Amino acid sequence: MLLPAIAGGLLAGGSVSAEEAPSWTDSITVNGDLRLRYEMIRQEQADDRNRARFRGRLGVSADLAPDIRLGFELASGGDDPVSTNQTFGDGFTTKDIGVNLAYVRWTFHDNWSLTGGKMKLPWFRPGGTSLVWDGDLNPEGVFVAYKDKMFFGSVGTFLVAERSAASETMLNTFQGGVELPLSDDSSIVFAAGYFDYTNVIGQSPFYDDDAQGNTVDANGNYVFDYNEVELTAQYKTRLGKWPVTVFGDYVVNTEVDREDSAYSFGISFGQAKKPGEAQFSYAWHDTAADALNATFNESDLANGLTDSRGHFLRAGYAIRDDIQLNGTLILSEFGGFTGNARDFDRLMLDVQFSF
Repeated sequence: MLLPAIAGGLLAGGSVSAEEAPSWTDSITVNGDLRLRYEMIRQEQADDRNRARFRGRLGVSADLAPDIRLGFELASGGDDPVSTNQTFGDGFTTKDIGVNLAYVRWTFHDNWSLTGGKMKLPWFRPGGTSLVWDGDLNPEGVFVAYKDKMFFGSVGTFLVAERSAASETMLNTFQGGVELPLSDDSSIVFAAGYFDYTNVIGQSPFYDDDAQGNTVDANGNYVFDYNEVELTAQYKTRLGKWPVTVFGDYVVNTEVDREDSAYSFGISFGQAKKPGEAQFSYAWHDTAADALNATFNESDLANGLTDSRGHFLRAGYAIRDDIQLNGTLILSEFGGFTGNARDFDRLMLDVQFSF
């Protein structure tokens, strides 16, 4: 856009000054982060694993007009939809970089927006829970959202799997909720959602042919459809200077009659944003084998498997505005439904740098 303006100015015999550049260039924002991690995994009937990992992200966003925003981000990692981590120690090999975000958002009304492309997680998740959607997932599709002071809602359609020899799998979604203020420092949110995957039965798992605990047939293809109904609640308040959040999340797959539900609940205290601030949280996850499609749920608990349950304990501390220390301990179990229950524990210690 800038080059035609320059060319037009030169052909007209004039000069182009900095003041004549399109106004949206002033709105360009560059942001990113680098996270270094030590990770220990202890799985029953398997050797312990210790590894060092990193995640790097670099994003650019710009307001092309007052109502149009564009975002683009590169991140480390391969093509895993729920992780951009890379592991050190593979013979000093060059690490992969991929497109993590590529979207346009049009705010066509004060309360309405339309987003298309590969976007950040668009759904309300109470307490930031990753029961249904891993925090690193960036879905690809079209999403319409509404929000005012009290009510919010959305509809969306996303392309999960495009196939040359069969119909594609789509994810069609609806979510609506209400936020009720209780005082100057507290509020409660109730929300419900419906997530409908199309053309799933008889298809191979969506990523790496790995069902991640979902039921498959002898050929490794899905046996069940996944139409998930979600009910959520979140309560926020303050105890002195400490913000407190309590949440609950319940999901049921209406297409199966056993191993069909998942739930999580938890609580967090504090926030680690400014230097010297700390945050602590606890959460419990319990996910039956076919309660939800396992490709996109929490990837750290039981290595992303359904038919799993476990505890999350987290702590964070802000050293500076742009440097944060975090620790996560996950104590979990998987395989109970199949009769081969095993423990799976994970410890992650991070230092993250942001700008």
